[in-house]
Formats: sequence, structure tokens, C-alpha cells
Amino acid sequence: MSKDETKDLEKFLQPFDKEITDLVFWLREFVWDMFPTANELIYDNYNAVAFGWSVTDRLGHTFCSVAVGRTSKNIHFGFYWGNEIDDPKKLLIGNGNQYRYTLVTSKNDFPKTYIKKLLQQAHVNSLAKVKDPKQIVKGLTITKSISAVKRTLKNKPVKKINKMILEHVAIWTDNLELVKEYYIKYFDGKSNNKYTNPKKGFNSYFISFASGARIELMSKPNIPDNANDRVMAQHKGIIHLAFDAGSKQAVDEKAIQLQADGFTILSGPRVTGDGYYEFETLDPDNNRLEVTAKNID
Repeated sequence: MSKDETKDLEKFLQPFDKEITDLVFWLREFVWDMFPTANELIYDNYNAVAFGWSVTDRLGHTFCSVAVGRTSKNIHFGFYWGNEIDDPKKLLIGNGNQYRYTLVTSKNDFPKTYIKKLLQQAHVNSLAKVKDPKQIVKGLTITKSISAVKRTLKNKPVKKINKMILEHVAIWTDNLELVKEYYIKYFDGKSNNKYTNPKKGFNSYFISFASGARIELMSKPNIPDNANDRVMAQHKGIIHLAFDAGSKQAVDEKAIQLQADGFTILSGPRVTGDGYYEFETLDPDNNRLEVTAKNID
């Protein structure tokens, strides 16, 4: 079986760390187990080591692929005709005419169940592109190209960071999916794939915002409730998160949107003594938020 024919691929992946090659071969096994009669096409290219699965021996009939960048070390799990498959969760990225992919950083983050559905679509789509059934072959591993020159990482001077930045804050929640969707819908957050540690019962998402700051949403059994009255009272410690809406009009529009969707507006919108225009609200877990704008004159 082609699944066992790894000699060339192992050779081409030698420049990469073991952590990368282990993850790449894990992805390879994942696809082979689903499509044991497909054909593996390998490309040892200038920019990347890439290999994909085709229903024939032709690149144009490829339905999925794995690629590792020589300098970025990024691992792409891609779909050659990704623009033609249904991706309701909008997991796939890419701005080209057809290729779409997701970045893979770990086994735990890889959404196997969802990817299986995409793979089934992609496989059917590739089969439909075969005009002559005689082109269909099964179970081959073919090294299609080997670049004589490989891209190498040039040493660059390390940029000195003079100032610390706030990278993220973390929030425990019993409503992980609900709170994640709240920050995506109302504050333009972007979520990574869920991280899960089954042994500890721990799940988390990182929600990234345009400024570069992130919120880590975490859930785990038996985390005690916050005993403070977070709705009507102030208390010591971290009391709110603030989002800069950019303008007075944007603050007003966000307040109207949240109130219309059933979220509490605690105060405002109003002009504060130090010149901000803002309102206070609560997320689905009653965490206080400020939506604000400065320089409103």
C-alpha cells in the first residue's frame, strides 16, 4: 500500500524538526486512512515540501494536500479546489482563485470531524473532474518533482523589543462556545481552533482582535463561581475590559445593536470627565465591558 511507501518523503523532510515531521506524518496517516485507494503525489519544491492525494496521477485531480514551508515552517492542510467546497464554519483561508487551507499547529487543535466532512466533499468534487474513467488509478505514490535548489532561511538581526505589550487576558467560563461567539459577532474577534486537554477536562479558545491583543476563554470542571457582585457593585481587582470603537457614532451603533439583541447596558453612552464617550455593558457571563471612543470633539 502507498501508505507504507515513505522513503522519499522521509528524505525530503529531513531538514525539518522532529516535532514538525511527526505532525506531518500524523496528517498523512489521517488522510490515507480515509482514502486508502487514492494516489499520493509528492513535490520537493523550492519553497516547500508538499504532497497531495489525487484520484488520478494528475495534479488537477488533487483533492487535498499537506505542505511545509521551508522558511516559515508553517504546515498547511489544503484543498486544491477549496473554492468549490462548502465550508460553513469558514475555517479555510486563502485569497486565490481556488486553493484554500488551514494552518495546523498541533494534533489537539486539528478539527478532525469537520475536516473529514470537507474531505468527503473534495473527493467527490475531484472525481467529477475526471472526464475519462481510464485516468483513474489507485494506490500509487509518485514523486512528481525534485527542485535542485531549496530555499534557505537567511539570518536576520534580532529586533530588540523596547516596550512590553499586553498580549492577552484570560477568562474562566462555563459557556465557552456562547462567549466565544459573542466576542466574534459583536467585537470582530477571530478565534483559533479549540484546544482540548482531555486528561484535565480543559478547553480553551484564543480570541484575537485587530489591535493584536487577545482574550483566552477557558473552561474546566469545578472552577468556583466569582463571589463578587459583578453587575451592580464595584470590587477590587480587574473590573472591566474596554474596546475602542473608533468614533462616537460607532459607540452609539454598538449600544443599539447590543440592546436590541437583549444585552444589558449598565450606563451610557455618555461623555466622561476625562473626555471619553462610552457605555458599559455585560457579556453573556456578566463580565463588564466598556465600549469607548476618544478624541470625539
